[in-house]
Amino acid sequence: MDMRKSQFYMLMGVIALLLIAVPFVVKTGFWITLLYTLFIYIALAESWNIVGGFGGQVFLGTAAFFGWGAYACAMLCRAGLPFTLCVLLAGLTTTCLAVMLVPTFKLRGVYFVIGSLFIPEIMKVIVLMLPVTGGAAGIVLPVFYEKMMLTYYFALSLMLVVVLTSLFLDKSRIGMALRAIRDDQDAAEMFGINSTMFKFLALLLTAIFCGMAGGIHAFYITYIEPHSFFDINWSVVPVFMVLVGGLYFSRSCGWCCNIYAFKGVICLCHWRNLLNNAGSVINCCDAFGAGGNLPHSW
Repeated sequence: MDMRKSQFYMLMGVIALLLIAVPFVVKTGFWITLLYTLFIYIALAESWNIVGGFGGQVFLGTAAFFGWGAYACAMLCRAGLPFTLCVLLAGLTTTCLAVMLVPTFKLRGVYFVIGSLFIPEIMKVIVLMLPVTGGAAGIVLPVFYEKMMLTYYFALSLMLVVVLTSLFLDKSRIGMALRAIRDDQDAAEMFGINSTMFKFLALLLTAIFCGMAGGIHAFYITYIEPHSFFDINWSVVPVFMVLVGGLYFSRSCGWCCNIYAFKGVICLCHWRNLLNNAGSVINCCDAFGAGGNLPHSW
């Protein structure tokens, strides 16, 4: 391991320790909520980067895994299982959905993108029709003590696991096979690489991590309904975050691609807050002058 990589891992360890200590130092819920949101989006962005960055598959159906993981976690919680087991099983149940999506790998290019985009909508309709999921009314989870602290640490743990998995894939044979498929699928198949199997493995990892993120977010929100958890934003926003930060770097510096995913998440989250604040300022200016109608009505 060269000096640069050792310094990187030391820096990541220090940052992880600081993030663990944040709830004990910060007394307000604002920063904990902000960091929790960053953890969830980083986990989703890095999860998509496995199938999109490594495998080169522009998959826009991660909202299906996220929403199904949330519903699975909520139903398991109502059955009396502990929170930790609910989150783990929620991630595992999404593997069934990933298996059903294997035939979509026969599609390529824009056809695969459009086909994957409809998957969350199909799942939304199914959930709306099932009585066990509560239909349009959704599922309400009980609010338990120290909910914010527990979901914070689970989101942090999930983010670290996803990042470490991406770092492992970068140097593994699976990662090399996925990069070969991404660069030229026909050539990779000529050299004996089973493209369907490796793309399925990438989709499987993405499904598990997105399902666990949905389960954690279900406990954080405590109210699960189809329109919010199967929303297209859970599919599109992580893709934009990865694209803004940098999709995937060459093998020589591939270990630092996670830093650029972090940058994309932070930039887009901060940009959204700036737009929200700008909207408030524009509304005030519009109401109290600067071309507004409110002074004229007085």
